[in-house]
Amino acid sequence: MQSIRARLATLHHFATSARTNRSTHNMADPKSLAAMPPMMYGTAWKKERTADLVYEAIKAGFRGIDTAAMKKHYDEALAAEGIRRAIREGIVSRKDLFVRPSRTHPLTHHHPLTPNKIQTKFSPLDTTSPHDPSTPIPTQITTSVLSSLSHFTFQDQNEQEQEPYIDALLLHSPFPHPQQTLLAWSTLQSYLPSSSNPSRAGKIRSLGISNVFSLELLDALYSSYSASVTSLSPSPSMVIQNRFCASEKAWDRRVRGWCAAKEKEGEGVGVVYQGFWTLTGNRAVCKLYPTRLPCVLVMPRM
Repeated sequence: MQSIRARLATLHHFATSARTNRSTHNMADPKSLAAMPPMMYGTAWKKERTADLVYEAIKAGFRGIDTAAMKKHYDEALAAEGIRRAIREGIVSRKDLFVRPSRTHPLTHHHPLTPNKIQTKFSPLDTTSPHDPSTPIPTQITTSVLSSLSHFTFQDQNEQEQEPYIDALLLHSPFPHPQQTLLAWSTLQSYLPSSSNPSRAGKIRSLGISNVFSLELLDALYSSYSASVTSLSPSPSMVIQNRFCASEKAWDRRVRGWCAAKEKEGEGVGVVYQGFWTLTGNRAVCKLYPTRLPCVLVMPRM
C-alpha cells in the first residue's frame, strides 16, 4: 500500500493554486494573508474520529484544514482539537501561518512545509449549527463566528493563549434570497482586517462562498468584497468552493469560467476556486490514481 505522502504526491498533479500573486506579502504585518495550500484536508463525515484524523493529516503534511460550524456533517470542535494536539506536540505552530509565504509543497518531508490554513463555514438555515436560524441574520453570523473563534483558540509553546482568528470563512451556501445572502456577507466583512470595528477587525482574514452557481450573485458578492479589502496589501482573495465532478454542471464549468475571467481582468482582488468531492465524484479518474484521501483541492484556472 502506498504511504500517505506517496498518495499526496500523486494527487499533487491536480493541486495547483489558482491565486494570482499580485503583490508581495508583508510578513511583518500580523494581518497579512498566507498563501493558500494547494490541497486541504476535508473533515466532513469524520464524526468522532475527526480529531485523530486531523492530527494524522497534519503529521502527514497537510497544512490546510477545511471544516464547518455545523454538527450534521462536521465537528468543528474536534477538528480544532486535532490541530491543538499537533501544536502541543510541536508538529506545527499557529503563528507560522503568515511568516513563510513562499515554501515548497507539503509532499516532501525534508523540505519546509506549506503554511497552515484554517477554513470553516457558516451554514444558513442549519439547525445543528451554534446559531438560531430564527434570529436576525447578523445575530446568526455573530453567534457562529464567536463559536468558531472559541474553538480555534490555541496556546503557544509557553502555554500563553493566542488571539484567535480564522484564515477563511465561507458561507456554506447562499440564503434563499439574494438580499439575505448580501446581508450575511456584509456582516462577515465586518470581521476582515480592513474593518473599522476594532473588536472584530482581523478575526477573519478572507471570505468565500460554497455551493453557489448564480453568476449574478457572484458578481454582487465580488464587488462588495473587493471594495472592502482593496485597502489591504496584499488584498486577500475571495474563495469559491463547489462540488467538482462531471455530473455537477460539467465540472462546474460556468463558475470556473467566471473565476478565470475575474483573474484575467487583473482588477480587484484575486479569486481562488476550490473543488470538493473531487475524489468520490470522479471515481473513473481516480482509478488511475490509487488514493482514498478526503481533500479539498485548489483547482487550476481554465
